Amino acid sequence: MTSMLNDNPAYAPKFRVSAPTTLKGRIFHFLRGRKERGATVDEISVHLGLLNHQVSPRTSEMCRKGFIHITDVKRITRTGGKGTVYRYGAKP
Repeated sequence: MTSMLNDNPAYAPKFRVSAPTTLKGRIFHFLRGRKERGATVDEISVHLGLLNHQVSPRTSEMCRKGFIHITDVKRITRTGGKGTVYRYGAKP
């Protein structure tokens, strides 16, 4: 019986961001703490001690799944570019 459950896609693990030990979880919890201010990929990277290319794919994935959303706000990054601000939760 156990093997049937493991082979059934209905029992596949769901995407979760609640664990603050995973990269997605750390990003999610950081953005949740930032509330309305949100954060750019650059700000998230600096705060979590990661590189931008480690954070950017996770923010894109979390946006597609509706856990965070892109705002119309842009902020200057460390390199002088304009970074998109992400916020916690689905787009209002």
